[in-house]
Amino acid sequence: METKTQVSARHKEEWARFRETFLKGCPEDLETAKLARACADVLKIYQDGERRAFGFAADEDDNELSIAWNE
Repeated sequence: METKTQVSARHKEEWARFRETFLKGCPEDLETAKLARACADVLKIYQDGERRAFGFAADEDDNELSIAWNE
């Protein structure tokens, strides 16, 4: 089973490949832009589900910042 660090590193590599494939410059046509958007959505959904399955999503929730004013 992969560790949180390994999963995080792989996710970063997947996004790097996405950027290399689709974002070398602004997509020149609307169909390529639509495909890039669809691929990004699928990758995000896949990675979010994978983090939840490994139990890493709960760790991310702990890192949220909240500010309260006490008067």
